[in-house]
Amino acid sequence: MAIEAVPAQVEAPDAATGAGQPGQSPGPAPAPHKDLSDKEIKALLRDYFSRRYDESVRRFLAAEATTRFTRWVIGLAGAAIFAAPFIKVILTEETDRQLIGQLEGQLFLLPGFLLLMIAGLTPLWSKGWPLPMALSIGVAALDLYVFQVGHVFIIYALLALAAAVFLWDIRSFFSDRRKPKSVKEFEAHIDDWTERQLRNLIDKARVDLPIGPGRLNGGQTLLLKSFPKANRLARETIMARIGTDGIPRMSPVGLAAFDFGDKDLLVFEGAVDLNTTQPVYMRLHHVPYSSISSVNWSSDAWPPELIAQQAAAGSAAQSGAQTAGKSRTAVLWKDALEIRLRGQRDVSVIFRDGSLAERLEDKPFKGVEKIERIKEVWEKLAKVSR
Repeated sequence: MAIEAVPAQVEAPDAATGAGQPGQSPGPAPAPHKDLSDKEIKALLRDYFSRRYDESVRRFLAAEATTRFTRWVIGLAGAAIFAAPFIKVILTEETDRQLIGQLEGQLFLLPGFLLLMIAGLTPLWSKGWPLPMALSIGVAALDLYVFQVGHVFIIYALLALAAAVFLWDIRSFFSDRRKPKSVKEFEAHIDDWTERQLRNLIDKARVDLPIGPGRLNGGQTLLLKSFPKANRLARETIMARIGTDGIPRMSPVGLAAFDFGDKDLLVFEGAVDLNTTQPVYMRLHHVPYSSISSVNWSSDAWPPELIAQQAAAGSAAQSGAQTAGKSRTAVLWKDALEIRLRGQRDVSVIFRDGSLAERLEDKPFKGVEKIERIKEVWEKLAKVSR
């Protein structure tokens, strides 16, 4: 017996309540990260799947490296300029020590000292390199002005250059330069958000579907994260990406909940859109243990016809590039847990779907759920189907 619901607009359930995390029996929801609001998570989700987040991290790291490099250059230049009179006195015997206190020595000591001060003042570098660089150019203009060793045109040119450098990136002085989390760290936020929405999906199912009291809400229930059913969604709307750990992350994301009762199995399938927090489909199966004919695991290359094509191509040189492209596609597997029922029906849960390879850059990827959690469900199914 299967009951299906495809909701339209649904208010997001309270994230503070939940039914447990994938692979575990329901329990208290873990506290979400405190430093990102739900609104920020939704915005960053869009940036994550579009890779704009990666680009922002890359730009920040590049700007940070440029700032460090500029700081070292200014510091070393200041040290070299400041030390120049002393080096001249040491290396040149005919040079009197009084040179250091004279105009010729001060011409180097003043700018060298100021550049060292600029390099050493960390707050000056908190907004990047433009301000320190502008100050350093200003130091050169000040040196020429104080000691009257350059044409006034050069002084004005240096001041104009300092102003241009400062104005070139003035936006940075009004922006928040907090270091963004790495993509790997941010994926932890996505995983937390995903688990919260999957727990909320269970809460929604208990309200909207004909689930009896105490079902899908006890120690006998196991939750597994899954691929959404591709034939139930518009493929072009699926946002997906292979994470830094090789595990795909996607929206909508699927969930399978197994409630092992005394005489029957209740299986809930659903998927939720992480951006809107709304369910996109829900399906409920009531399975008496006596109706289970077998429990199967299938792992197939996708699409299967490429295996024959690849074998026929062999190692022909003229089809090498084409074969390489097919090889990448042929290793994309489709892994599914199937509960075969008498009457030629079955319940299937997909953990890796090669048919969505185009949404995942046509690259190999791992299953969406840990195999240890799947094994726990497998062992329970094997036990009740004997």
